[in-house]
Amino acid sequence: MLILGLLVACGGNTDVAPTATAPPSTPFVALTPTSNVPNSTAPLVTYQVTGGIAGVDEKMVIAQNGDITVTERGATIGSGHLTANQIQALQQQFDNANFFSLKDEYNQGAVADDRFMTVTYTQGERTKSVKVAEVGGQRITPAELSNLLAVLRQMELQAQGTAAAATPTEVMPGTTPSSGP
Repeated sequence: MLILGLLVACGGNTDVAPTATAPPSTPFVALTPTSNVPNSTAPLVTYQVTGGIAGVDEKMVIAQNGDITVTERGATIGSGHLTANQIQALQQQFDNANFFSLKDEYNQGAVADDRFMTVTYTQGERTKSVKVAEVGGQRITPAELSNLLAVLRQMELQAQGTAAAATPTEVMPGTTPSSGP
């Protein structure tokens, strides 16, 4: 429509002769905004911590292109970026935990103000979420999943700039967080 309007406004001929590449029956399709997210910015990992006495609501999203965004109650509080090698190392952590074979939830209950870590991971066409209670899941959470949660927590802290060795633009997954010297 815009092109047609410009042609008319400029005194141009609006009759377009059919060509071999554009038959007259081919409709003009206008570009419209789409809600589809390109794969590069689609979430690869979402790590969310909720609950507790204070009603925590923190979320870290790692996009497939490596961009990291950390929010608290919806407000951005940190960001970072993973390199391609770091993304591969993080994906290896999910493979090591056999993430797609895990239970959906690890919680024995009985803790009124427990905090919950929910991890959602997308690999190709598969997406899975696993929820772990911080206290109620201690004795039943597989070690590999606990290690993965520790790596994700360290990445979140680094992206916030609050970790001891914080480098918000270069966060390295695949290493076990240390408590210091």
